[in-house]
Formats: sequence, structure tokens, C-alpha cells
Amino acid sequence: MSYSGITFGGNDNVFEANEIYRVGLDGGDLGGFYTTGGWTSRGNKVCGNFIHHSMSANAIYMDDGSSGLLMEDNLIYKTATGLFIGGGHDHIAHRNVMVACTHAIHVDDRGISRKYGPTDSRLRKDLDSVPYTGPLWAKRYPALVGILESNPIVPHGNVLTGNWIVGCDHPVRLSGKAETLTGFKLDGNSHANLDLFADLKTLNFTSHRKSGLELDLALYGLQIDAFRLALPARNLKLLNEGDARHQAFDSQQDVDAYKPKK
Repeated sequence: MSYSGITFGGNDNVFEANEIYRVGLDGGDLGGFYTTGGWTSRGNKVCGNFIHHSMSANAIYMDDGSSGLLMEDNLIYKTATGLFIGGGHDHIAHRNVMVACTHAIHVDDRGISRKYGPTDSRLRKDLDSVPYTGPLWAKRYPALVGILESNPIVPHGNVLTGNWIVGCDHPVRLSGKAETLTGFKLDGNSHANLDLFADLKTLNFTSHRKSGLELDLALYGLQIDAFRLALPARNLKLLNEGDARHQAFDSQQDVDAYKPKK
């Protein structure tokens, strides 16, 4: 595809066991999974997906203050960025494996320069469109109840732990000031080189040395079940030789465009 793979918003959607590749073939600042759902877009899950060979795409892209996404057990190979959090809150990322990405993880505090506070028309309209302080919403999304009192221009409540970063050019890109990026917990992530895997050209992610990472490609992406009796063959020649990098600009350039000029 020329742009993003799956774009979503809303609540309690589950995106599980998909395979996404060769997206973003005619642009940049986009995602394999892309959301700009705002503060209320919570309860969504992106789990067990195989996202690969999309060198101009962020594999999972939480744009412009989108919040509350759970990302677990995704295998990400050859993307611009693995996990990209654009100034939002309460994201959880566990056990994701990022391999040969330009950036494994990106986090930023764009809410400060863009003033993602109570007066932001887009985020406030989204918030006021739901009874977020009512009993049903408060029980289901307790972190949302006090969002306006939490200084929402500063990202908070984001936990990215227990992930693997393997052979990425830049493990973590911290875009912003140290004092305004404290809302990102980035502890307990493991690092390794590409020689950890047996043969990436054939998508053989078997580890040939003891590392603590026992990775079986068959556990990610599409699964055989009662409705899908066989999996489509992958075109390895296209994946290895096809040109999947047509990047208009990196998502960091979009962030930089809003920074005050000195």
C-alpha cells in the first residue's frame, strides 16, 4: 500500500495475528498500525502481529496524543520505527521484538509545543463527546477520569518494558526534554545483534545461541485454524530485493516543525 496499513480509533478493538508488510510505499510519517484517536481511545490491543519490510513506516504509530494502547508480542522487522509514541499517555508495550529497524522505539513530548491541554479543540471535543467521568467509563478507563487535572500536555503513564531490540540502528529516540519525558518507563528492555538469528533472508528468526529470546515465526501473524486451513506463501525475492523505501519524510520532521524557532 502507498500509505498506512490499518488505521483505527475508538475503544476496545483487538488487532491480533495479522501480517502487514510493504506499506508506506509512497510516503512517510505513517504506520503499519496507525491511530490518532486522542485521549479517549483506550482499551485497544495490538498483539501477536508480524509487521515487516516497510522501511518508510512506523510499525505501530500512536500519533498526536493518542493514548491507552496495549502492544504485546509483536514481531517487527525492517521498519522505520518499531514503536512510535507521539505525546500520548498510558501506553503499555511488553515482549515486542524489533529487528533491523532504523529506530526501535521513539517517544516524544510534542504535547508541550502543540499545547495538548484542556483548550486543544480536537482533543477536548473528543473528550467531551463521551461520559468519561460517568460510572461506566470511570470503571472501564479509570486513568481517563482525571485527565484534565493531570497536566495532559506532558506525557505520562507509558510503560515499555521487557521488549527486545535486535540490530536496530538507534535503539531509543528520546525526542524532547529529559524533565518532560519522565512519563516513559523504558526499563528492562534487552539488546542483541543481528547475528542472534539463524537466517533473516529466509525469515528464520531461530536463535542459534542462548540469549533468553526463543522466537518462532509461526507464533506471529496469521495462524492456521478452522477457518484458515493454509497460509499464503511469502515472496522472499520480493521482500529481500523489492524497493520498499520511498520516504517523503521521517515522523521526527513533523515533530520538529512545531518546535518554537529560536
